[in-house]
Amino acid sequence: MPSFDFNVSDYKPTAYQLIDAGEYEAMIVDSIDKPSKSGGRYLELKVQLIGGKFANRVIYDLLNLWNRSEKATAIARSSLASIGNAVGVANPTDSEQLHNKLMRVVIGVEKREDNGAMKNVIKAYKPAATQQLQPALSSNGERKPW
Repeated sequence: MPSFDFNVSDYKPTAYQLIDAGEYEAMIVDSIDKPSKSGGRYLELKVQLIGGKFANRVIYDLLNLWNRSEKATAIARSSLASIGNAVGVANPTDSEQLHNKLMRVVIGVEKREDNGAMKNVIKAYKPAATQQLQPALSSNGERKPW
């Protein structure tokens, strides 16, 4: 077991602050396939907010893609479809294809079932507000002058 020299009184504890409900630019920065307590598996997404008051804050979303409950699986697949649409990946075959792509997330605040504390949740995934525009092309494939 690692040993270290540390005095808690030398540091100010980090205060947990809920992210205000609303829409934020964000990107998935990591994902991992984890076993669930029920014997299935889920995809844990690490979503980082970009810019603004809550820049660099992270919120996790769990997608029950492999679950005994058909309802849980359907909800997870619907979320995955929303993510794919939001980041422009129509047929992802690996969660890493969804990483580091700008999108918007709708964040809400809900009460935890286990202890009643408030927590942040991702309610929806949307395309980023700042999409790169493609140049207009004529019918012969040449760039239009406007």
